[in-house]
Amino acid sequence: MSLIRFILIVLLQLIAILAASNSVRASTVVIWPVDPVLKPGEQATGLWLENKGDKPVTLQVRSFDWSQVNGEDRLVPQNDIVASPPIATVEPGKRQLVRIYRRVVAQPGGPTEKSYRLIVDELPQLPHVDQQGGTSAGLAVQMRYSIPLFAYTLDTSDKAPHLVPTYRASGAERVVEIRNAGTVHARLTDVRMLLGGQEQLIKAGLAGYVLPGATLRLSLPDNAPGTVRVGVNGQDVTLTPAI
Repeated sequence: MSLIRFILIVLLQLIAILAASNSVRASTVVIWPVDPVLKPGEQATGLWLENKGDKPVTLQVRSFDWSQVNGEDRLVPQNDIVASPPIATVEPGKRQLVRIYRRVVAQPGGPTEKSYRLIVDELPQLPHVDQQGGTSAGLAVQMRYSIPLFAYTLDTSDKAPHLVPTYRASGAERVVEIRNAGTVHARLTDVRMLLGGQEQLIKAGLAGYVLPGATLRLSLPDNAPGTVRVGVNGQDVTLTPAI
């Protein structure tokens, strides 16, 4: 047996021993609602943090202004929306209510919808000290959750996103660009393409958000132009891209 092979075998055995002896704690945090909103006239809403695990978890909630530039999310710190308390330790089997406050009064002529992101970070726990004074070898896994928050100044029940799809081809790549020309966001789910009477799933579940004035770019798997069907804020919509 060569020396290099012997060293590799020893390293693999050490990794297996460490994996068996070290505990890796997966996230056990449940957050709801997953789509909080601030309705017109509301100055606060609630976000629940629940600990389903058997150890305390410490969570930090921060709020950011959310925009989309060139198809990418951009998060900027701001103080219009704040969380209270910003940091909370939740005991096992317990839950914590975090209040999300709107600190500004809506200005006349402003946008009817403002978009924010609530970033919830699970902060690492301090190493556990055993009775002999040593620290445990457990690995603390830090989790991050990103929750969309929409704040409204006017009733938008009669408004819907205005999606303008454009079909594009660049070399072997074929894409559809979906621009939101409306005044409220679009939550896109279950993107499908219709080709020859057959429906082909492109992306299951959440495909992303398109904020007002922004564009979402989706790759298409086939070289033939087709009709795109997608869930928009819970309603199935058929989009026929322009060639």
